Amino acid sequence: MRYEIQGDTLPVVICYLDGGEKMITEKGAMSWMSPNMHMATSTNGGIGKAFGRMFSGESMFQNIYTAQGGPGMIAFASCFPGSILPYQISPQEALADNVYERIQETDSSQETATPYSYFIDELTSQIITDLQEQKSYTKVQAQNALYSGGLRIYTTQDPAIQSILDEEYQNEENFPAHIQLGIDWALTVQKADGTIQNYSKEMMKLYFKDHGEDNFDLLFDSEEEAQHYVDEYKAAVVGEGETILAERISFAPQPQSSMVIIDQHTGYVKALVGGRGEKTASLTLNRATDTYRQPGSTFKPLAVYGPAINDLGLTLADTYVDQAITYENTNRPVKNAYSGYRGTMTIRDALKYSCNTIAVQCFRDVTPRLGYTYLKDLGFEKVTDHEIINGQVFDDAREPTALGGITNGVSTLELTAAYAAIANGGTYTKPVFYTKILDQNGDVVLENKPKTTEVFRESTAYLLTSALESVVNDEGGTGNGLKLDNMPVAGKTGTTSATRDVWFAGFTPYYTCAVWAGYDTNEFLEDDCKSFHKNLWKKVMGRIHADLPYVDFEIPSTVKQATICTSSGLLAGSGCPTRTEYFETSTLTTVRCT
Repeated sequence: MRYEIQGDTLPVVICYLDGGEKMITEKGAMSWMSPNMHMATSTNGGIGKAFGRMFSGESMFQNIYTAQGGPGMIAFASCFPGSILPYQISPQEALADNVYERIQETDSSQETATPYSYFIDELTSQIITDLQEQKSYTKVQAQNALYSGGLRIYTTQDPAIQSILDEEYQNEENFPAHIQLGIDWALTVQKADGTIQNYSKEMMKLYFKDHGEDNFDLLFDSEEEAQHYVDEYKAAVVGEGETILAERISFAPQPQSSMVIIDQHTGYVKALVGGRGEKTASLTLNRATDTYRQPGSTFKPLAVYGPAINDLGLTLADTYVDQAITYENTNRPVKNAYSGYRGTMTIRDALKYSCNTIAVQCFRDVTPRLGYTYLKDLGFEKVTDHEIINGQVFDDAREPTALGGITNGVSTLELTAAYAAIANGGTYTKPVFYTKILDQNGDVVLENKPKTTEVFRESTAYLLTSALESVVNDEGGTGNGLKLDNMPVAGKTGTTSATRDVWFAGFTPYYTCAVWAGYDTNEFLEDDCKSFHKNLWKKVMGRIHADLPYVDFEIPSTVKQATICTSSGLLAGSGCPTRTEYFETSTLTTVRCT
């Protein structure tokens, strides 16, 4: 593709695409491109009109929309196969178009803008950050460059996969039947003495709790109910002679969910969804990247069993005893999700059944400090070994971390990338949203090469993968029922205390996907809300893999099989209950059960 700017006063760029067809945009437009997607934006204040066939077959522009930002109006256009261009015009019409008149009309009408997608929200944030860190731009300079600099941005998003996520998250049949509404509300008031006072939803919650409504949780059965409480609170805090300067209110269905899909071989983020329900604004809460929650048992392969195999030389056949224990230096018992204790268990079975007592015992052998180091290498940025909150020191290099009990939680994006490291033979790749950014002249502004870290040996990654297959495939596994019809799956469930958050992080030989569900207000999930995230994962991944060729997880040359006694974990002797187990060659046991 080449770009040609025409006209002395009318800011128009004519883009010659493959096959000689043309796309007309206003000068200074920003283009977002991927192998399957092209997005063009006009950022000089007007709404760009464009036409032309795009790179991927019959793909054409669809959904040209605007969002306020930067010095002018941003206009995005996304394309999907078979879509129809809303504004189909000739080059002559585009060149004759009075752009500046339309700018004034748009500004005066103040039409409601269609917001960015969750993917573009995060992409925008990352680009502004990268321009500041790598090019020493100020934030304002970075925003001006992004919104007005005529940049061409090559994204990693796969529109077909993104479309599947969007469709499933827009299908209310995939969510619990009873919907509650969460509220995002804020108020700014000028007091009679001229001072400015801000009020938040958290302050409103405290107000009603202090006034006898102990169960007030910012969850409502209707917008009318929510508005009633807002109005009552406003009447209490806005006095005579005081002026409301600004108020923001929006609603989101609850419980919520987020999902991310990464190609583990490249680290490319293919799609993400930051919430269910209508997205009403740009750069708002993105639950896939901005919400941090306790990860529960999804941490066991990452912080406990991965390091145990990688550093201590343990095998999936090694055994621990599921028994009553307490956390070190406390009398607090370590509880299993299931009732009672099950005695001697191999590491494979402990992971399959998600045994908490064995995870903590193994974590002691690993040491919490080493487990913490692995988590940092796997990209969990908010995991901390020293953070002071309200005068109290918090440290994640401690035993509860084995079960996902950490200070700040993790994001869906972080968890997806960590599991992608297992799927990628043990190599972690920092998630990639774009590959490069070019300026108007085609010169490289930013080149986003994947940043990788070898965390686990290839043999360790395969042993974890094999054990995580048992979570999904074997009877009694906590992820049983998440098998795909035509593709192997490995993964791990996660549930936090009192079931405030539920997770599933899993992968196939093609893609890694993690899903979270819970209330924005961190309330307990009722019984009918505890498994819908699994249904979402299976539906999305099933559709993505429907037409892909079957591929199995590749066994590295450093891994061998042996028949073991399922009770002792030793090589099977005469009369032993047996199964086949995988070992790294250097740890293959030579001791036979007697």
